[in-house]
Parts: sequence; C-alpha cells; structure tokens
Amino acid sequence: VQWWLAQYIYKSAPFHSYVMRSAWTMLISAYWHGIHPGYYISFLTIPLCLAAEGAMESGFLKYLSPSGRLWGDWIQWFMKMRAYDYMCMGFVLLTFEDTIRYWSSIYYCIHVGAVFFFLLGTVLGIQRKWSSPKDKRGAPQNPKQQE
Repeated sequence: VQWWLAQYIYKSAPFHSYVMRSAWTMLISAYWHGIHPGYYISFLTIPLCLAAEGAMESGFLKYLSPSGRLWGDWIQWFMKMRAYDYMCMGFVLLTFEDTIRYWSSIYYCIHVGAVFFFLLGTVLGIQRKWSSPKDKRGAPQNPKQQE
C-alpha cells in the first residue's frame, strides 16, 4: 500500500509543496483505511509534523557539529515516535469526539509542539540567512565550511 500511495498518489498530487503532497496522500490513505473520523484527524496531523521537522532541519539541525547532529537526530527520532503514539489514538478511539477529548486531556501536546518547532525552525532559518556571511554568489555559507 505504501508503494502504491507513493507512486500513484504522492507523485501525481496536484501540489508542488511536499507538505501539501503529503497531506493529499494522507487524506487518501485515511479514506483507504475506512470512514472513521479518527483516521482522518490522525493522518492529517502528519503534514503539520512534517512541516515542523523540515523547518527544524533547515533552520537548526544542519548547522550542528557532528556530535551535536547525533544528539539532534536522536531527539528528532524520539519526538517522531511520540508523535506516532499520539496520532495512533485516532485509530484506537475512532471517533472525532473521543480522539479530540484524549488530545485535549494532554493539551494537544504534539500539535502545540509541532507549531512551536515549525516557528522556531523558521525563525532560526531566517536569522541564519540574514546573519551568515555570503559567498561569491551571494548565497549564505555554512559556518562549518569556512573553517
């Protein structure tokens, strides 16, 4: 099923953004799983998490030292597993009301965290873009490459 979704849904999605293509693919995947609202709200949380992951990667993680990157990758993996735990509740509880009630009881921690990390990664990326030295082509340089 994953291969089919990647080949026929993701690659032919009517969007250019990987987040929107992922949202489209997750919507189709939710439909494939069934009609329970928990599937839809769980699958449609994934693009928000992907956007946060991408923002943190481009704004922060790629600038870390090798040892810092090792820790950053581990933290990223750990957070991703907790996001899966959180989203799986839609598959267990099935109804919109029950899933939202559960997520509310833990203060929508993954949704709030994803928005926070998206904003943090975006701000750090903008900050680095404006403060980093420019190379001959005017593109920001990676500080690690200057040493």
